[in-house]
Amino acid sequence: GVTITWFDAFFTSTSALCVTGLTVVDTGTAFSPFGTAVILALFQFGGMGMLLWSSIMIALLGGQLGLRHRLLMKDQLPGMPMAGAGRLAVNVAAFVIGVELIGAVLLWLCWYGRLEGPQSLYYAFFHSASAFCNAGFSLWPHSLGDDVANPGVNFVIMILVALGGLGFAVVRDFVWVFKGQKNRMSVHSRLVLTWSIILTVGGAALFFLFESSHGGLLHGRPWVEQFLIPVFHAGARTAGLSTIDIGLLRPETLQLLMVLMFIGGSPGSTAGGLKTTTIAILILAAWSQIKGRDDVEVYGRRLKPELVFQALSLTVIAFTALMIFALAINVAEPFPFSDILFETTSALGIVGLSTGITAELTVFSKILICLAMVVGRVGPLTLAMVLLKPNRRSPVRYPSEDVLIG
Repeated sequence: GVTITWFDAFFTSTSALCVTGLTVVDTGTAFSPFGTAVILALFQFGGMGMLLWSSIMIALLGGQLGLRHRLLMKDQLPGMPMAGAGRLAVNVAAFVIGVELIGAVLLWLCWYGRLEGPQSLYYAFFHSASAFCNAGFSLWPHSLGDDVANPGVNFVIMILVALGGLGFAVVRDFVWVFKGQKNRMSVHSRLVLTWSIILTVGGAALFFLFESSHGGLLHGRPWVEQFLIPVFHAGARTAGLSTIDIGLLRPETLQLLMVLMFIGGSPGSTAGGLKTTTIAILILAAWSQIKGRDDVEVYGRRLKPELVFQALSLTVIAFTALMIFALAINVAEPFPFSDILFETTSALGIVGLSTGITAELTVFSKILICLAMVVGRVGPLTLAMVLLKPNRRSPVRYPSEDVLIG
């Protein structure tokens, strides 16, 4: 009984395929069960990644993966042996489906009695898949606002988001160490886990600090909500699901969320953003310079200089893209630049949080948001293809010269 425009459908499908979660209409009321099923299929496909899905299909059909395809798979799944790309793709698919089903059962138990029959099971699986894929879509009118004080729903969603956002290589590495198949986790996995914990704990602490004082969103709320709200929005920073109205947050809290969204999840995961390892490498490189060391060292290992240049390049490109999109939208919109910057960061980081201006944007700005979502989703894969090209070193090296900095 609800009519939507073709552009609303296009915007929603783009957001779903890019696992962003930004919407111009309410998903649960504007779409029929068939429409929500299409959205589910789109963000499931987008979360797994077209590259991984194609590898799974080739493996299931008994085909062979080419060398370049294996190299791209290896870049998306650090530490993966090239000989086992097809087998790993199938294992990843089984892992994803298993986690989403377990998450659906737990959410169904948490929501027991709220819905009846097959609808309750569908709602549980939809939100489980949305959380694991870091898609940000919800069938409830106010996302997860009705569960703001429900510890079960909060922690199930956070665990699903974490499993999807850590990256398949990290989860696999953790399982191997737990089973005793490895003595210790790889440097990549340890770096991802360390900085994920730092961002979650630090983000939750700052969120509480900004919003707990008089006039803040947490002021006067029960202690359960004062604990769950900061932890949830720091732990599920890449998913786009929310238990509160983001537009009611203070400017400093919105800036904190922008930083968390810009950093995003980890490589080889369903999350977007600049990635935790990128920021970690840049911070480690800066620390090495402060200490006067020639090498960037972490956990008793030396990082290749190429990694620092790649991390720096990715950061500059991502920040430049963010400013271009934000300034272009700012020209066409009457909203405060802070709201526009938040919206653009959410789109480019494929997160899905919004201060509530998405539906009010002009068609021009919505098209730019769609482009930002596509860049945020396809950007890392495109960059991987560029970085995997053979190095063509020039036979000529120019004389060195000093330039003043700082």
